[in-house]
Amino acid sequence: MTCKKIMGAEELRRRYALGERDFQELDILKADWTGGKLEYANLTGADLSGANLRKGFLRAIRLTLEVQI
Repeated sequence: MTCKKIMGAEELRRRYALGERDFQELDILKADWTGGKLEYANLTGADLSGANLRKGFLRAIRLTLEVQI
């Protein structure tokens, strides 16, 4: 089991603006990404539960679902 890092929307925006695109295994819980832009980002294994992505611009995003039984 991997340890996930919790990141808020502001930190994600800051790091994205600096050119970071690898956001694997992050908990981005309940982050407000309304109207935000993410292109070519890797969100594999990220937990977006409750995140608000309304009116967000998402293009070429890598997502992988994790199913827990």
